[in-house]
Amino acid sequence: MWIRSQDGTTFIDATVLTLELETADHKFVISAYAGNGSVESAFTVGKYDQEHQAQDVLQRFAIHLQTGMTGAFQV
Repeated sequence: MWIRSQDGTTFIDATVLTLELETADHKFVISAYAGNGSVESAFTVGKYDQEHQAQDVLQRFAIHLQTGMTGAFQV
């Protein structure tokens, strides 16, 4: 599935998103993981000041996957 970054500049073919707290600037970072199982790369696709904002994105992503939507997911 194609995932479009928060700023619209990056498209990643991935099915996994993760949420982490970046300690340097205290932002909640969403990363997309792309790869074939043996080699994977992580790409930052969104940064948020509040955890609930990032959680909302992950919730929308879960719904996107469950409903079988075929278009790119906008972070």
